[in-house]
Amino acid sequence: MARTKSNILTPAERRVMDAVWTLKQASVNDVLQIVSKTAPVAYTTVMTVLKVLEEKGYVTASRDGRILIYRPKSSRNKAQTQALRHLVGEFFDGSKTALAQHILRQPDISRAELESLESMIQVALAKKDS
Repeated sequence: MARTKSNILTPAERRVMDAVWTLKQASVNDVLQIVSKTAPVAYTTVMTVLKVLEEKGYVTASRDGRILIYRPKSSRNKAQTQALRHLVGEFFDGSKTALAQHILRQPDISRAELESLESMIQVALAKKDS
């Protein structure tokens, strides 16, 4: 059976997108300089990942002489939302409540994180009431 193409970023695609989001516009070499700081990466690998990201609609490419310049076409927030929807759909039967409950049951969640979530819930509730 053929594998379905996903619009969710793979870890390698996310690293490349992080570089493009940071730089706002970048050549393959620009991205390579950033992503290779954490692990060696080949120029052709970065070039291939950028081409995949263009096909997925995350970046747009334009020529500057002989060099392709990539710019974000999709925001980091949009990518996060897509990934979260996928996670909720795949692992929590589409229930955001089930995801939130799962997070709250984690033993490593700190008091500060819980207080931050509580504050965000209060703000969201106030917006719903107005």
